[in-house]
Amino acid sequence: MIHRLAFVAVLCSAAFPYLAHAQASTPEQRADALIARMTLAEKIEQLHGLATGGHEHDPDIHDRWVPGIERLGIPPLSMANGPAGIGPTDFVQPHATAFPSPLAIAASWDVHDARQYGAAVAEEVASIGRTMLEAPTVNICRIPTGGRTFEGYGEDPLLAAEIAVANIEGIQSRHVLANVKHFALNNQEDNRLLSTRRRMSARCVSSTSLLLEPRSREPMLLR
Repeated sequence: MIHRLAFVAVLCSAAFPYLAHAQASTPEQRADALIARMTLAEKIEQLHGLATGGHEHDPDIHDRWVPGIERLGIPPLSMANGPAGIGPTDFVQPHATAFPSPLAIAASWDVHDARQYGAAVAEEVASIGRTMLEAPTVNICRIPTGGRTFEGYGEDPLLAAEIAVANIEGIQSRHVLANVKHFALNNQEDNRLLSTRRRMSARCVSSTSLLLEPRSREPMLLR
């Protein structure tokens, strides 16, 4: 027994400098160290989600899913849409609460309500085993008839920013990641899926989606 305890003590003393370093390093440093151990294929795999499985009755289907890297202790990243409560996750819509439109939250001008809204949705996301919520939507309203206008916070960028920040705080208070989305050029239905691939002038973009400095006049390409 004494020899065994001595052996454990030696192992602990040998490992202590490495443990101390791990505890002292910043999240950025730990992330850099982890990335340095990843292969090129693993890095590419972490940049996009996967849809697997042949049909909805397949027990191994996954949608909105980034595979983990078991050898590095990286768990899968499982996502759920969306801004107005849980939308599509896997190929079958899970049971979920139909929350009020985010646009209605913006109309309240109440950041406390926005924070509670985010927390409530995040609790449901966690209850179905997902770790990231695809919300909030921050693209400002430009065309009222846009099909996804209700998912955002209206036409005022300052109001949208204040409500979005509170919503994110609420989501992440429940240990769920908030994925801010639709920053720009996703607020109309005509050619909605093509508009982000076309070259547009800065003036056009600033008048529709972004607040750009006047001196920015060069054409830009958003992807």
